[in-house]
Amino acid sequence: MEAPGRAVGSSPSRPVLGAALIIGAASLWGSLGIFGRLAFDHGVPAVDVASTRAFLAFLGILPVALLRRRPLQRLRPQPGDLPLLLGYGAVGIGVFYFVYLAAIEALPVAVAAALLYTAPAWVVAIAWIMGWEPVRPRRLIPLSLVLAGAFLVTGAFRDLTAAGLLGLGAGLASGASYAIFTVLGKRIRGRYDVVTTFVFAYGAGAAVLAVVAPPWRPLLEYPEALGVLLLMAAGPTLLAVILFYVGIRFIEASTASMLATIEPVVAALLALAWLGESLSLSIVTGTALIITAAWMLRPRQ
Repeated sequence: MEAPGRAVGSSPSRPVLGAALIIGAASLWGSLGIFGRLAFDHGVPAVDVASTRAFLAFLGILPVALLRRRPLQRLRPQPGDLPLLLGYGAVGIGVFYFVYLAAIEALPVAVAAALLYTAPAWVVAIAWIMGWEPVRPRRLIPLSLVLAGAFLVTGAFRDLTAAGLLGLGAGLASGASYAIFTVLGKRIRGRYDVVTTFVFAYGAGAAVLAVVAPPWRPLLEYPEALGVLLLMAAGPTLLAVILFYVGIRFIEASTASMLATIEPVVAALLALAWLGESLSLSIVTGTALIITAAWMLRPRQ
């Protein structure tokens, strides 16, 4: 799930190509739950999956950065920007990767994906708390839809087990941490190119996760999960980001954000087909409310 603006040096409008690329990226993000569940089936804990995913993504993006012209100059940020770049990666990659996978482990994939899409509402809340932007009346409707949708998809009208409560917390934390990733990304965008930004983001995120879960541990202790972890890093991580950032060169950010809301739908359908998870009326209704809110809160040109 991404929500940046149009990339610097964007290409002329080619809406069909741009839409196809965004839909491809969102579909790959929607498949993350399947890869996560496969890794969990091999006994790999969520924090280890997150650590290895971030580390492999960093190894994948670093050669791209080093093969460009003048790589050292590009990878040398302004001193004042370094804390921002490191915080961007520590929260947006390190914390987000872990809590979202923890939510997938504890909750139905469709519910975890829907809670992730509370991120636009968290962005509004963060901007209000920091004093950057007031909560305008027109935004109260989508915020209400997010609350109603979260209530429905988590089955808040029923008793939740301890594991379910932890999953609920992790799911909401995934939305909040992704919102911080979005807010910090807006402050970085335009000052550094995408590759440089993600070198620092994946590097910082991998470093934070490595403190609690060395990324090579699953490769040594769960070798049967190696293929799943490699595919997770290649598909729903690196390839999805590449498709998205190429796609927004051809269409507006608001359109891209709207198209990307198919991610929780793809996640739910894959969970239904692959994992046999049921989709209750409350989950379907709640997901629809959250997607509607995300569309209403999408960035505008």
